[in-house]
Amino acid sequence: MVEEAEGESTSGNGGMVPGTEPEDGLDSIEAKNFSATEYLNKLFPNEESLSSLDDFLVKLRRRIRKVNDEILVAVRQQSQTGSRAKEDLGQAQHGIEDLSGRITEIKAKAEQSETKVQEICRDIKKLDYAKRHLTNTITAFRRLSMLMSAIQNLQEVADKRDYRETANLLEAVNQLASHFESFNQIPKVCELRGQLSAIKSGLRATIFDDFIYATAKEDIPPETLDKLSHACRVVEAIDAHVKDELVSRICNKEMSAYQQIFSTNEAASAKLEKTDRRYAWMKKLLTRKQAFWDVFPKTWEVSSLLCTTFCKITKAHLSETLDSQRDSPDVASLLKALHWTLDFEKELNLMAGGGEISLWEAGGEAEEEGETVDESELTEAELIKRKYQAMRKEKEGEPASAAAPSPSKEGAFSGSISSCFEAHLKCYVELEEKSLLETVDGLVNEETWEAEGGENNVISSSVQVFLHIKKSLKRCSLLTKGQTLFDLSSSFKVVLQAYAARLISRLPRSAAGKSAVGTVATTTSSDWHVKFDDNEEKVVCLIINTAEYCYETVDSLGQSIAKILDKPFSNQVEMSEVEDDFSGVITTALSTLVLGLETRVDQALGDMCKVSWAALDLVGDQSEYVNVFSSVLADSIPRLGSLLDQNNFRFMCDKFTASFIPRYRASIFKLRALSDSGTQQLLLDAQAIRTLLLDLPSLGNHSLPPSYSRTVQLEMSKAENLLKVLLSPADAILSNFLALMPVTAAKEMPQILELKGLSKQEQQEVLGDMSRRGLLDEGEGERQSREAAGRRIPDINWGDKFGQLKGLKGKMNMGKIKDAQAKGSQALKRFNLKFNKG
Repeated sequence: MVEEAEGESTSGNGGMVPGTEPEDGLDSIEAKNFSATEYLNKLFPNEESLSSLDDFLVKLRRRIRKVNDEILVAVRQQSQTGSRAKEDLGQAQHGIEDLSGRITEIKAKAEQSETKVQEICRDIKKLDYAKRHLTNTITAFRRLSMLMSAIQNLQEVADKRDYRETANLLEAVNQLASHFESFNQIPKVCELRGQLSAIKSGLRATIFDDFIYATAKEDIPPETLDKLSHACRVVEAIDAHVKDELVSRICNKEMSAYQQIFSTNEAASAKLEKTDRRYAWMKKLLTRKQAFWDVFPKTWEVSSLLCTTFCKITKAHLSETLDSQRDSPDVASLLKALHWTLDFEKELNLMAGGGEISLWEAGGEAEEEGETVDESELTEAELIKRKYQAMRKEKEGEPASAAAPSPSKEGAFSGSISSCFEAHLKCYVELEEKSLLETVDGLVNEETWEAEGGENNVISSSVQVFLHIKKSLKRCSLLTKGQTLFDLSSSFKVVLQAYAARLISRLPRSAAGKSAVGTVATTTSSDWHVKFDDNEEKVVCLIINTAEYCYETVDSLGQSIAKILDKPFSNQVEMSEVEDDFSGVITTALSTLVLGLETRVDQALGDMCKVSWAALDLVGDQSEYVNVFSSVLADSIPRLGSLLDQNNFRFMCDKFTASFIPRYRASIFKLRALSDSGTQQLLLDAQAIRTLLLDLPSLGNHSLPPSYSRTVQLEMSKAENLLKVLLSPADAILSNFLALMPVTAAKEMPQILELKGLSKQEQQEVLGDMSRRGLLDEGEGERQSREAAGRRIPDINWGDKFGQLKGLKGKMNMGKIKDAQAKGSQALKRFNLKFNKG
């Protein structure tokens, strides 16, 4: 079939039923995943479609012919392209060979050119080297001649002590001599160097003599000062170590007189009292010979070096003096000497800072920004300086209050002398501590125990204590910021702890004379009672607020001390012990308040125990003891709420409820036999007490977290569940007990049975049942039964009594019971209304 179709052309029709397929339908045959079976089944799905088979074969033959033509054309083109590529490759190879030959020829010509150039330049190089060497030789001879002449002239002017010309010539000679450093093997150069060294040695000796001679004179003529000024240039030209030696000799010469004047055998205290004379002598030396010190170049810093030498000698003298009186120090003399020393160091720092202020005009420490200085704390010298500065500012047209540019807090001379006092200031710290402790005692003794006023609502002594500590801190920081200030911070802790102890000692004590800490309110005795009036209650609240104010202020005090202290000590400041002490004061005072409140409500619990609950037949309004409890809370809680902040009020309420509710529950066990009506009345009273306790936050005008309400509900439910168990019939008391009471309350079962009024046999049955259930030990049940029998009131047939009461529920007039319950509910509403108004 393929052979028959070769003479025909086709446009292709391959993917559809013949007759409906587009002309390019045969293109799908060229697909990579072409399947002939699927293609034919698609074209001829049934026998009827075979009618177009002939047309499809015609198209297929045309497509085959077209493909054969395309293949033939491609083969011919490929044949022609291969022959042309061979020709191009041959031409390229021939071109490469030709280019390689030309490159070789150019390289050979370049080598020939280089050889010719080298031959031409060889003679030129020789002439250039000769010229260069000849020029260097001529220059060296000229410089040698100049050096010889300069050394000769230098010798002449040096003999005349004409230091102006000597300085100029010596600088020139040094510059010329530097060119002959590589000619040391030449005898003439060595000879000239020897002559130069001899001249320098002579100049050094004569200049030293001139300076030493000038230091001995009071008034130095201007021409001599000018001569010495040029001599300094000569010294710089000689060598750097000569300059250092000259300055050292001058300083030692001046300090030798100082040591002779102040090296006496006087007492240590007398030497300290004369410390200001040392500094006055030094100031006089600097001002008296100001013209002489100006002779030296500023870069030499002769005045600073002289002051440094003076500071070292003075420090050694003062250290020796302080060591000699270590056992019996004179604090007043020591502090005076230290103040004088610090003032002198500040003046030296001003001078070293390059300012134009003379030593006589140097002021004291600049005031801190925004802070005023108490003139009573300044020395007489500082007051005079401040007055002089104000006068000078007025003359210059500046306001007297304008702040002078303060020098940097740390300078080159800071601590140069005063550091020797650091190890001897322990007596100063002890004196400050003693003074602060006496101040605390005086302030507490004079305290009126009334609120100072303001937001903190604290007593005045607390503010005064921190004010005195701040003044002490400022005084010490002006003296030192090292070990002594750190030791003083420890003294501050001692003082504050002593103040905390005085606050605790002011708190009321219990009837047994004990502190409130560790004292627990019980139902067995009254030794824990803490009785105080409204005024004392206010004092306790003031102590709480004061302790809290101190607690907060101690932290800021510690931060201030850490900022002032030097780095080795700034990280060692720890005030947590003091904070713990004031926190203890708060806890003790709040415990005292709670015990005082417990003492007042203890009367209500006593009244509850006095009621004959067994004789009560009808449930009515709340009992009288609840009214007493309500009046105590209505009187105390609003007052306490106004005096305490929210956190302390919350603590007090939490602690009061945690103490009162267990005592209230324990008081129920102290009652004698209960009737059902009495138990119902107690249950009504318990609900009223719970309402009162839940209303404490609103009564104190504070909002407490929900946890307080949950705690009150949980604790009061224990007492209410106890009363509900007591209301149970005898045959259901154990099941109700297990349903309402925790398992840990099993030991209370004998007391519950006794309150219920069961007979001895009934009690033993219940306790035996509990023992069989594993709630009581076998011996424990019998022991508790015997103890309960010993405590029982006269035998009453409580079972019959309970049966009668039980029968009454069906027989007696239920209207009376409902009326009684309604009265009880109305009484509770009236009580709540009255309580909220109060």
